[in-house]
Amino acid sequence: MSRKAKLGALGVLLLGVVEHWPITTIHEVRGRIEPKAGFGFFYGLRFTLDGRKTNLYDLENKVIRKLGDARIHAAINCASRSCPTLAGAPYQGSTLEQQLHAAARPFASSAPHVDVNEGARVVRLSLIYDWFAGDFGDVLAWVEANADPAVAEPLGRARAEGWPIEYVPYDWSLNAQP
Repeated sequence: MSRKAKLGALGVLLLGVVEHWPITTIHEVRGRIEPKAGFGFFYGLRFTLDGRKTNLYDLENKVIRKLGDARIHAAINCASRSCPTLAGAPYQGSTLEQQLHAAARPFASSAPHVDVNEGARVVRLSLIYDWFAGDFGDVLAWVEANADPAVAEPLGRARAEGWPIEYVPYDWSLNAQP
């Protein structure tokens, strides 16, 4: 059994970075063909899950997103600075509800994911909210429902007054720790 098959999705993600080190972004991981940035990392790193070969893209879009809970976007990490924070413990079935709630709170409450700029009268959001808008439904309502009160309150005013949304450019550089 290969190292990738033993590691699972998170292990493949981390191994993909380590095996291609030194890199500054996951887009430097190349596949045999490169129709778009990130192809090698998200499509090319293959591993076995439940007896079937898959990749990170299919795991996210054909398995995890099918669960129908937008909070998973707060739990998925792609080793990039604009990603949600990587959890310090594995997600477990018995504690998944609490873990997803704990992941959603900072994702809905802090930059670069959410910034309610009252001076400019604009709401700045991570591109994750745009890319996966269908998963969130009313994006601002989802953010408001999951945010800390200090963010939810001004966001409620922004929604009521119809402030525009700006999506922050995604930072694909590695979220390396010092």
